[in-house]
Amino acid sequence: PFLHENELLVGSSDNAIYGFNADSGTPRWRHPMTKQVIAPPLWSAQERQYYFVDEEGIVQGLNFRRSPRWSYETGGNVYTLELTPHGLLGFSIDHAIQDATSPNNYAFMLDPSSGTELWKSVLAPGEQSYRPPVVYQGKVFIVTTHGTVVALDGETGQLVWRSGDADYPFYSKPATVRHLVFAAHSGGIIEGFNVRDGSLMGTYDCGSPIRT
Repeated sequence: PFLHENELLVGSSDNAIYGFNADSGTPRWRHPMTKQVIAPPLWSAQERQYYFVDEEGIVQGLNFRRSPRWSYETGGNVYTLELTPHGLLGFSIDHAIQDATSPNNYAFMLDPSSGTELWKSVLAPGEQSYRPPVVYQGKVFIVTTHGTVVALDGETGQLVWRSGDADYPFYSKPATVRHLVFAAHSGGIIEGFNVRDGSLMGTYDCGSPIRT
């Protein structure tokens, strides 16, 4: 769900987007979609647009009256969208290719006004991501199921650095503070990396798998 002022936006498996009164839970509107909605919907007050993505990986921009403005076809599945200072950020995953070598496994940045692709960055074989990326100090940080943390330039999508492979996949959203980005993998280890160059600054063993 996405909360905007007094409106709660919810994507549904019944091929629709719903807007609810956040105080009372009363439905305000229902917008039909051709497929079920996977990623939480978004609203931009600056652009006065809604953003949705369906299970076929088609990202859509709708105006405040919920009329279509643009669409962008990823070719994969998109589980999360994020509005960032650089644009509308997402990650496409191609489940049809099990070894994750598909060119449809990539991070992308769209112009939130027009849906124009600003950049697309195809990651290395085996790198997929199911958690929202984090934008910090001009970089996009992505954690992958291959056990890597990937840093991309937020303006260009160019690779800045990539961590070494961990023994377990990363399933939790990365966190940032000061000069560090933290990632926790399913083996129960939290790793801290230098934001600038990706050097490993320290680890902490929690003793159990970490999902969030």
